[in-house]
Amino acid sequence: MEPSPTRRRGRPEDIDDAELVAVLERSDKRKQDMASRELALRERQLAHDEAVVAEARLRREEESRARVEQETRSAMDAAAARQTNLALARIMDRLSK
Repeated sequence: MEPSPTRRRGRPEDIDDAELVAVLERSDKRKQDMASRELALRERQLAHDEAVVAEARLRREEESRARVEQETRSAMDAAAARQTNLALARIMDRLSK
């Protein structure tokens, strides 16, 4: 009984040079294709990661700017309240005399 072509290919003594070269070329092509896909995937992931980092940096800058503005407003409100309290204290002092 003759072995199937698949079984025949599995025996090294039955493989001729042309067939071996073809198998190796297909294998190399698959490896190159896989490497190319992996590189493209890594590049997309890197671009995504860079976008996420840039967005986070922008958000932190906006939050920091908002915090500084809020602290400035609070300081100005506190200063205005002190001035108002001083003015009221002077008025009360003058009225009590």
